[in-house]
Amino acid sequence: MSYRRYLAVGVAAFLVILVVNFPAGYVRGTLQEALPGLQLGNLSGSVFSGQSDSASYAGQDLGTVDWRLKPLALLLLRIEYHLSFSHPDNSGHVTVGVRAGGDVYGKSLDMQLLPDRLLNRFSPVTLVTRGNLEMLVDSFELEGEQLVNVTARCTGVTVPSSRRWCCRWATWAWCWRAARQHLPRW
Repeated sequence: MSYRRYLAVGVAAFLVILVVNFPAGYVRGTLQEALPGLQLGNLSGSVFSGQSDSASYAGQDLGTVDWRLKPLALLLLRIEYHLSFSHPDNSGHVTVGVRAGGDVYGKSLDMQLLPDRLLNRFSPVTLVTRGNLEMLVDSFELEGEQLVNVTARCTGVTVPSSRRWCCRWATWAWCWRAARQHLPRW
């Protein structure tokens, strides 16, 4: 190899190392401008892989958030991250990404949450439940801050048998209200 090839390989290796180790704190402002409802706590790690000790979006506390870049998506001209979040009231994971045209999308959202917190946000009557609500979203897209093209299902609330019918109805009502709120009208 000639001198120029060694130099090109060295510069390419340096750029890859620079991107992989780029501190996550430097992109906080960019993220919060792109997603105005996003608030991040202390960031650690890099843009490639890291953690925020606290995060909230649109007033909903997500707790600790970990992220990991999915490098194979770069071959498809996409930037894709796997996010995991953990909070006493909710936990889960999702893959989110940005296509070359700037379209934001997500897939494989698996979220477990306490139903009281979610149901009482939309209900005029205070509901008390026990157990967990599991939401599975196969795919979704964002246009601005609106969800579009959502494919999802709710698997229900785990409760004692004496209250099961009421909680199934409440879960169905919540899923229906959320779908009507975010899906396009026909």
